[in-house]
Amino acid sequence: TPPTPPTPPTPPTPPTPPAGDVTVDLDVHPKSCPNALKLMSKGKTKVAILGTASFDVNDIDVSTVNIAGLSPVRSKVRDVATPWGGSMSDPISRDDCGTGRRDGFDDLMLKFDTRQLIAAIGPVEAGDVVLVTIEGELIDGEPFSGSDVVWIKGKSGRRR
Repeated sequence: TPPTPPTPPTPPTPPTPPAGDVTVDLDVHPKSCPNALKLMSKGKTKVAILGTASFDVNDIDVSTVNIAGLSPVRSKVRDVATPWGGSMSDPISRDDCGTGRRDGFDDLMLKFDTRQLIAAIGPVEAGDVVLVTIEGELIDGEPFSGSDVVWIKGKSGRRR
């Protein structure tokens, strides 16, 4: 009888990839498009993390929420807008946003100091269109992030 061929080694089980960030829907200036930030504004900018059938904003650890390291000055949960169903153009456009109203799901409404927000975003000038990304963690420690497009309005000249 011929010899039995050796059994090939069992390939190692690939490691389980780490869980990715939860992607959230973000709406700067809910219900308006384009989302304008005025360079010289002394006010507050409303930003909403939008809840959906598969994402409950009450699971967010609000103390971890930030845009470029800047924390909101106020927060509250209420239904304010509907996620935009479109996709960002390349390059991004000031019109890459939605105007959807309430949808029956709680949203996390945040307010940021506008001047501090513009400074945190980085050097910008009137007419720039930039992507703003919010980050944080859920109560269970899982990270999340989401982005929206803003259009910089105001007098020319760089703000730092």
